[in-house]
Amino acid sequence: MKVDFFQDDVTNLKTISISITYDLILDIGCFHGLPQRDRIKYITTVNRLLSQNGTFLLYVFFNEQVDANKPGVTEADIIQFSRVFNQISRLDGVERDFLWSAWFSFQKPV
Repeated sequence: MKVDFFQDDVTNLKTISISITYDLILDIGCFHGLPQRDRIKYITTVNRLLSQNGTFLLYVFFNEQVDANKPGVTEADIIQFSRVFNQISRLDGVERDFLWSAWFSFQKPV
């Protein structure tokens, strides 16, 4: 198995070739830390990099209100993903006994 690591701006990932796609993309805590203005760009980048039928695993904390000073997503953010990808599963939980969190599995449609 070959693994490559890249460091770049997650809203465009210019260091990754436009001709490469991935069967699996994993985000543990990146998306929910982005400013609201960058979230659509992030989703567009994931869509560009994910292969047809590819899986996108997303772990997030929730924040009931959009707040630039605190990380977290709202249900509206999750709806944005569902407009691009098929939601396969959702597992809600609590992180550190006080943060509402969830694992999502999305699949890129054919």
